[in-house]
Amino acid sequence: MDFLELLKLQKKNEQEKLTAHRKIYAALCHEKGGLHYSKRKDGTMKYYIREKDSRIYVNADLRPRMDRIRLKKYLEKEIKCLEENQKLMERMISGYKKTDYDTINGELNDVYKGAFVPAAGVNWRNNIPLFTQSENPLYPEELIHTTSFGLKTRTKGEMEIAELLYKLGIPFRYEMRLELFDDDGKVKIVYPDFSIPLEDEWFFIEHLGLLNKEKYVKRNAKKLHEYHSNGILMPGQLIFTMDGPDGGLDAGPVIEFLQNILLPRLWKSEAGGLAAG
Repeated sequence: MDFLELLKLQKKNEQEKLTAHRKIYAALCHEKGGLHYSKRKDGTMKYYIREKDSRIYVNADLRPRMDRIRLKKYLEKEIKCLEENQKLMERMISGYKKTDYDTINGELNDVYKGAFVPAAGVNWRNNIPLFTQSENPLYPEELIHTTSFGLKTRTKGEMEIAELLYKLGIPFRYEMRLELFDDDGKVKIVYPDFSIPLEDEWFFIEHLGLLNKEKYVKRNAKKLHEYHSNGILMPGQLIFTMDGPDGGLDAGPVIEFLQNILLPRLWKSEAGGLAAG
């Protein structure tokens, strides 16, 4: 859900609240007078209702009336704020311009489409390539999917994640060669789906696309164990994404993670690189 959708939802919720509280306020319009208090010598407060020039001090019997006058005053203030918010949100909704990659790209002439837009704070001097092709020498014939920017992937889900990384300007290496140690201390070579360089470490994304196959699930469970035994822990350096029951990638949580968790870490590492430079 993007900002505009959230704003529309907020406007709808506040409109419903405004309608309901207007009805409550209308039922309290008969309550006259204002609520005041005076301090006793012992410091306690004595409440009274002022009607014209008279004071009606509040006792137990008048307590419900005092509560109604309080509520009426509260609703006056709240309804005014809600009405102003409705006008403000209406102006924002009608004038708000989406700035996501697809919207801006769609408004450009064809000759300008497809530009690489780096993440905010990216250090242009570091010369890190935005992406690299697979380094895995095994089964090259399985690289059957091609992204809009030319990367070849093995699954559609990996292709969709690569597109998200590219559009957000997050540099990555696809199936980078990585040395781990197994439980016997022997070197084992793995190829994480996506390896993202941060300031002093790598962040890894593994995508699971064949959860209906038992051998595949067991192999990835073993891979998770190997990551953890090598100090690569979730979620600090590693996340797993997966296809849904329909075989498609639910991009919402992935986008949320990339924008809210990974991008700030990338910006921090780039800021550190600029400071060091």
